Amino acid sequence: MARGGGPNQKAVAAAEKKAANTAVKDAAKARAAEATLAAEWAQGSNARGQSKAESAAAKADELARKKREKAELLAAEEQANGSGGKVVKSSKLSAASKNKKKNDLALLEDALVGDAEKKLKEKKRLERLKKEREAAAAMEHERKAKEELAKRDPLLANTDAMIGNMIDEEGMEGGDAVGRAANVASMADIQASGVAAAISAMSLGGGGEEDKHPEKRMKAAYKAYEEKMMPEMKQQYPGLKRQQYLDKIFSSWKKSPENPMNQHKTQHLLSQTTNDADSRITKFIKRDKPLLAAIAALVILMNIPMLGNILYPFKIFSTWIHEMSHGFAAILMGGGVKKLLIYPDTSGLAYTYTDGSSFKQGFVASAGYTGTAVLGMILLLFRRTHRGPTIGTIGLGVMILLSCAIYVRNMFGLVFLPIMAVVFIVCAWKLKAVHVGYLYSFLAATCSFNAVDNISELFGGVGYVNGEEAEGDASAVAQKWGGIGVMWASLWLVFALVCSAIGLLFAFDGLTYKKQQRKQKGTITTSENELTKGQLTEVPVNKC
Repeated sequence: MARGGGPNQKAVAAAEKKAANTAVKDAAKARAAEATLAAEWAQGSNARGQSKAESAAAKADELARKKREKAELLAAEEQANGSGGKVVKSSKLSAASKNKKKNDLALLEDALVGDAEKKLKEKKRLERLKKEREAAAAMEHERKAKEELAKRDPLLANTDAMIGNMIDEEGMEGGDAVGRAANVASMADIQASGVAAAISAMSLGGGGEEDKHPEKRMKAAYKAYEEKMMPEMKQQYPGLKRQQYLDKIFSSWKKSPENPMNQHKTQHLLSQTTNDADSRITKFIKRDKPLLAAIAALVILMNIPMLGNILYPFKIFSTWIHEMSHGFAAILMGGGVKKLLIYPDTSGLAYTYTDGSSFKQGFVASAGYTGTAVLGMILLLFRRTHRGPTIGTIGLGVMILLSCAIYVRNMFGLVFLPIMAVVFIVCAWKLKAVHVGYLYSFLAATCSFNAVDNISELFGGVGYVNGEEAEGDASAVAQKWGGIGVMWASLWLVFALVCSAIGLLFAFDGLTYKKQQRKQKGTITTSENELTKGQLTEVPVNKC
């Protein structure tokens, strides 16, 4: 607004000018659009006209070509008739001659179609011949198989005929399986008359070999058992209906030793019990070859003084386990441990106290070898579990640290044992599970074979501790319990071997290993091969 209240003249003029420019631009755009549209319409109409002209020219060319072909055919026919022949105009050609004349395109199409039909017919013929040859080969193979089976089973020829008659006359399926099951035995093994006697005389045990398919004889065996038990059931339970008798017979059949499935289970259990030790040993050898090699190296190196230093840390560990077993036995007997000494020459000494009883003192003296054997067996039992090696290795390290804090009182033990404990804990924490398993198994074997690793010290009446002569464990036990030292040493050696064998052969399998075994197995359980009562009674036994 202007100061006087009227409109601003400059603003009004500017607005009018802007509106005029906009109108001019819109008009120019409209004219350009109309021109473009007109050009498109003109171009489209010309194209349609051009396509029509081209189509008309093509039709004219085609008509001219056909006329030329007719003229050429007419000239050829006149030449064939000779100079005296009657000339026939093209307009008067017969209908038969017109049908014979074909253009080049039709002839080419006929040729292509004819080749395709010939190829298709040839392909079908070859496939038919192939199927006929395969059918003939299958029939020949089946004939040879029947001949071979008939040679093995003298009753098979007669049985097949009877089966065919039974199926044709009664319309029953399964006769082949029943007939073969009823005539498995050879003629020399069957000496009986009548259906029941003949079936009962047949061998249901498989001739001494393991019966791998007992379900094939279930129907025949059940029918024989039913005929055998029916008179007994009627005498024992008079007045019942037939179905009630059948129910009682079937209940007793499931537990009867005449049931082929029960015979199969018995054979399987016997064979499993007989071969259980062999299977465990074979399984252990296959899975624990590295551990076996490590144990062999451990026993050999530990008993050779010059080579024993290769396993020096493990010898110190063995000594610590031995002395700690003495101390733990003293605590069990109501006493305690005064101090524990571990020396650089891999010897050790445990100062314990009890109430003075000969039995308790002998028990503490014998615990050095027996305690290590029991601990090694426990460690070996858990070597295959998922967390057992890791937890066991860390646990041993923690026990070493605690013993150093409570019982160890010499400088070498206070320096070397904590370092060894820290190494065990770090290895269990940082190494891969398989490497931790190797370390754990070797430590367990060191404990379990402690008596075997020190045979010279075990059977020696006198031992050496830090270079000084000391009484051996076997002699101490002989003084408290009686006997001689060699006797107790031999007993400890046998005890250590037994504990080691138990730990090696009866190790617990972890969940991961069990899952892998289930995936690899794909075996069918015995219960999946058992037949129901309806399946046993739906087909009658072959009367032969």
